[in-house]
Amino acid sequence: MELRASKPDRTGRAGTLRGVLPDLCGCVSIEGVAAKKAAAMRRTDASVEEFLAQVPYGQRRENARRLCAMMQEITGEPPALSGTSIVGFGTYHYRYASG
Repeated sequence: MELRASKPDRTGRAGTLRGVLPDLCGCVSIEGVAAKKAAAMRRTDASVEEFLAQVPYGQRRENARRLCAMMQEITGEPPALSGTSIVGFGTYHYRYASG
């Protein structure tokens, strides 16, 4: 499972759940995919619970629900679905020295 930074929590760590289901987080090439990537990162009104209910295999589904609850407790933010397969907690705007 891969954790991707999205918003620092109380401990300074950050998290977005990726990889709860295999093959949900495909590689994104630098060239020509900016529009696709942007759409995948937009928050949707889709239900996180409905998404987690579709996780195959009972144990994996239960683990996904527990992890979601832990992330919500740690970040203090409710879960939200971005795109069709990324469960995130809060937002964070990165600022780089280059702009």
